[in-house]
Amino acid sequence: MARRLATTIVLVQLSFSPFFQCALLLVFSMLNMSYLYHCSPMKTRFDDRVAKFNEGCVVLFMILHRMLLDINQPTEIKDGIGWGLIVIAGGNIVANIGFMSYRSLNDVRDACLERRA
Repeated sequence: MARRLATTIVLVQLSFSPFFQCALLLVFSMLNMSYLYHCSPMKTRFDDRVAKFNEGCVVLFMILHRMLLDINQPTEIKDGIGWGLIVIAGGNIVANIGFMSYRSLNDVRDACLERRA
């Protein structure tokens, strides 16, 4: 929790430089992703997979955002990158809603099976 708070404070202080914000968030996300793959800190495999998926989306989003910050990119490429960012963010939201719906339905099913027993 303290790491996330410190990261947020640093990112807010770097508001004058979106490039450094993006680079710093990309580095932190890569470190977090390597930690997730190495240690598998979540309680279940499902939670590990969801965390890895979310961190992968953040890394991909930051890579595309870094490309969007390049002033030498043609407008057509920036439009494509922008649509890519929208697809990644929307896909992440829809996937997380699906993950949580799946988990909730499994919890309801397990509770119903416990009542029958």
